[in-house]
Amino acid sequence: MAKRYWGKTLLIGVLLMVLLLSLARYTSQELPIFSTVKSGLKDLTYPVARAVSFLWESAGNLTLFFKDINELRREKEQLLQENSTLKFELNNLKEVERENRRLRAMLGYSQENPKFDLVLAKIIAREPDNWYKSFTVNQGKRAGVARDMPVLDQNGLIGRVMNVAALNAEVLLITDPRSSVAAVTYDGRVPGIIKGTALSSELIMDNIPLNLEVRTGEKVLTSGQGGVFPAGIPIGYIVSVAKDPSGLVQVAKVRPYVDYDRLEEVFILKGRR
Repeated sequence: MAKRYWGKTLLIGVLLMVLLLSLARYTSQELPIFSTVKSGLKDLTYPVARAVSFLWESAGNLTLFFKDINELRREKEQLLQENSTLKFELNNLKEVERENRRLRAMLGYSQENPKFDLVLAKIIAREPDNWYKSFTVNQGKRAGVARDMPVLDQNGLIGRVMNVAALNAEVLLITDPRSSVAAVTYDGRVPGIIKGTALSSELIMDNIPLNLEVRTGEKVLTSGQGGVFPAGIPIGYIVSVAKDPSGLVQVAKVRPYVDYDRLEEVFILKGRR
């Protein structure tokens, strides 16, 4: 009952104050009591008005804050996307530049050896298990490629064509143990047979006569014997020399000039012009 009584009293008081303010608004000469009531109401409602104004401004500022956050997030995503695109384009440009350097070097070799009829080919397949044994290139019978044609680059001998299809060919590398190349040292003209070891950094020069001297660091070239590889193609250089276990011949380790790990383009030697 008491709560209901005080509630009614409060309601009546509020209505009276509203009535007094209304009368004061429409009265030409304001009575002192009205001025007192208005002043008191302003004093009472000022803190509430300040609080409401603060909350309203805070809500507006909070809305702007979240709007700015979302805008910054969108800008960040856009910048990340643009950064990824620029990185991709930069990598492509670097790859094109590296390819151009390789092709310029090969073009220079082709121009320096006009007597060779060369076909440029790109490596399109290479099995990890046979990395230093064979690979496939994108030139075949339609480009005039045939079995046993030598394969090389500007650094030296790589191998020979083993199998040929219309649009591609399989190349047997000289690092393959099945390969053998008739060779000769550059200075001493000492003959031998180059054989593969399935390693990219090592070849074996076998069947070197015991009575002939082979020095470390000496260049090794194709000798032209055997009818497959023309004479004078660089192969590598002598790293070490020792007697064969049979004691009948010498054996030398040869470091190839070609970097078999980074091969991408090669020449197929179709013949002499």
